[in-house]
Amino acid sequence: MWERGGVDIRTDRAHSVAGSVETVWAAIVDVDRYPARWPWLRELEWNGDFVAGAGCSSRVRSPFGYSVRVEVVLDHVEPRRLVEATVTGDVAGRARLSLAPVGAAGDGCHRTELRLLTELQPERRLLRVLTRALPPVARAGHDRIIRSGMARFAADVHHP
Repeated sequence: MWERGGVDIRTDRAHSVAGSVETVWAAIVDVDRYPARWPWLRELEWNGDFVAGAGCSSRVRSPFGYSVRVEVVLDHVEPRRLVEATVTGDVAGRARLSLAPVGAAGDGCHRTELRLLTELQPERRLLRVLTRALPPVARAGHDRIIRSGMARFAADVHHP
């Protein structure tokens, strides 16, 4: 995906969401709903529309009790298809979210596949120590946030 140097945590996760690409995209750009979808998102300040150059500052509470501050800047946005972003703060790296239609489910409902790719490395000393000393713990916390975040997003799109 990107260059591999210095990356401690990688994510490559796909999730099927009930709804058309248009419906899922509308939910992605509805940043006002982010705090309701993700209780671990403790602070969020969004600046601008959902376009390249916009972004946010946030604070995430990990499953293990510590907080992580991150800033996200949207580098590239192709509506209903792709978002690429740079992450800075307590963790730094890149993220890419793609959307693709997967056809109709048996009940006639359209589905969309979301695929999240990230490559992150800790910048804050505590996180560097945790990630390098206890990689399974760091991975488990990150995976739990990603897994629960995608599941909550899918449920919110399906039952707003």
